[in-house]
Amino acid sequence: MKFARREYRHGFPNQQSCSMSLVCALIALGTACAIASARDRQPIKSYEIEHAVYQICSQGDELIRSKSYAQARDLLLKAASYDPTSYSSYVHEDLARCYRQLKSYQQAISETGMALMFEPDSEDAIYTRALTYYDMDDFDHATSCLQKYVVVSNDSNSRASAQKLIREIGAYSKLKQAARCIGSGRDQQARRYLEMAAQFDPSPVSAQVHGNFAYVLRRNGDTERAVEEAKKSLQFDPNDKSTVYTLGMAYGDLARFDEAIEWIQRYVAMENDAKAKENALNSIKGLEDDREQFNDPANKLPDYVGQLRSQDYCFTWPRKRLPLKVYISSGSGIFGYRPSFDALITRALDTWCDASGKKLDYVLVNDESKACLKVKWTPDALPATTNHPNVLPVGLTEPDLESVEQLREALISIRTVDPYETKRTLEAGECASVAMHEVGHALGVGHSTCMSDIMYFRSSYRQNGLPSMRDKATITRLYDSYPQLNFVPRSKAVTPPTFLPPPAFMPPRPPDVEKLTPPLFLPPPLQSEEKKLQPPLFTPPPVKSPKPDETDRQTTKPPQIPLFVPPPRSEQGKKEGKPANPPLFTPPPAK
Repeated sequence: MKFARREYRHGFPNQQSCSMSLVCALIALGTACAIASARDRQPIKSYEIEHAVYQICSQGDELIRSKSYAQARDLLLKAASYDPTSYSSYVHEDLARCYRQLKSYQQAISETGMALMFEPDSEDAIYTRALTYYDMDDFDHATSCLQKYVVVSNDSNSRASAQKLIREIGAYSKLKQAARCIGSGRDQQARRYLEMAAQFDPSPVSAQVHGNFAYVLRRNGDTERAVEEAKKSLQFDPNDKSTVYTLGMAYGDLARFDEAIEWIQRYVAMENDAKAKENALNSIKGLEDDREQFNDPANKLPDYVGQLRSQDYCFTWPRKRLPLKVYISSGSGIFGYRPSFDALITRALDTWCDASGKKLDYVLVNDESKACLKVKWTPDALPATTNHPNVLPVGLTEPDLESVEQLREALISIRTVDPYETKRTLEAGECASVAMHEVGHALGVGHSTCMSDIMYFRSSYRQNGLPSMRDKATITRLYDSYPQLNFVPRSKAVTPPTFLPPPAFMPPRPPDVEKLTPPLFLPPPLQSEEKKLQPPLFTPPPVKSPKPDETDRQTTKPPQIPLFVPPPRSEQGKKEGKPANPPLFTPPPAK
């Protein structure tokens, strides 16, 4: 038992030594975890430099919080001069924030690039980079940065916010690009952008996307789809009055007059501007006229010569005037005029002369005094006909009669601007349809009551920019008794412009996108300050290891003297005072 106790006492110091080693290991592990928690940062420079950069960063943060961005920038540039340090990524992230607030966007982008060089997956640098690109209206790069942020972020809420922003930016940016195209008359490009924007539905701008889409589709004759897009827009925003008006006009183009009038009346109830309301009311009167004439039984006849005679506008040119001498005035210096407009006049003349059965012909002259048919360009308003005072004409033909039914001269005037929006110049497709209509008048053809005829008294999307079968039959009948001439087309072989009817009423406006609130970026989802910016860890120099012999002296105990127990004495020996047996061990004699 004593041996066992000695063994126990001898073993206790070793167990205590193991426990102390475990404590030291735990302390070391805790230190390592603390270092790892500081964004896995290990000191790169000396403690003095690291601490100096840490102090600058702390002061920079205070200046940024107080919106002293220029001072913060100057201070942080000093910290950047120590690169690389364990704080370099943080320094350049803060510099990027400063430059962005100072609107030095290119420098902000450069600083986020430096931050990402030191820490490729820095969420803050990626997010700030996205913000900066967004400020620059570079929506594609902003979206790309947000997509990268979604990949690197560990926070599910932040990822969801970024994904929401990606959708909103996509819709907003494509809508803005489409609006620029609409404003410059590039409808086909606008259409492509709007189709892309619609892919992000639902978004805060879905109503404007589909409303603009309806406007572009109607303006380009895709009327049925325009109705569909307008209805989609109104599902997102029933109070968008511009789309309500577009829908009414589209129904008018489809000759669905009752529905058209109903929607325009709804627009009138929503409109507060007195002038716009008056124009809309005139549009309703025009639609009512259209409805009445659309149902005229005479529209089923092969021509409308009888209607022309009843209107007192059924003329012919005398044979002695053929070929007609045509003078086209110079449009040089006139706002909205394009040299290509002249070719649209000769194209219209060729079309009608051919439709007459080649009974008509013309020559171009440079001397106005020798011409009997004159064409002039003007940006100024033209007088409206008394029968339809609610229509602002784009073209006007004034005949000068030689007799009751024969022409002496004719003057065609064509406006080079939109009559309802005079800052907008006339499109080539609009000029082509106006020229075709007015040349028809100049050759003696009056107004039709059928919307699909080019000579209908108003432009319509039911037309295609060329004389209809009824138009051709009418001019053929007017000149039926004339001999056939050696007519040869004089217009150049050019691709005709896309047909665009000029506005017959106050035209719809695309939904306004200038006042739209752009997608709201939340502040960058920064990590906590404790995690982002920790002071550098000071590691004291290691204690010198003791020498081997000193270690032995400290840890090795002196050997114990063996304990000898002599055998017990016999009874006789006890009486005599002597041991019964000799001692087992006799120590050597002392020297």
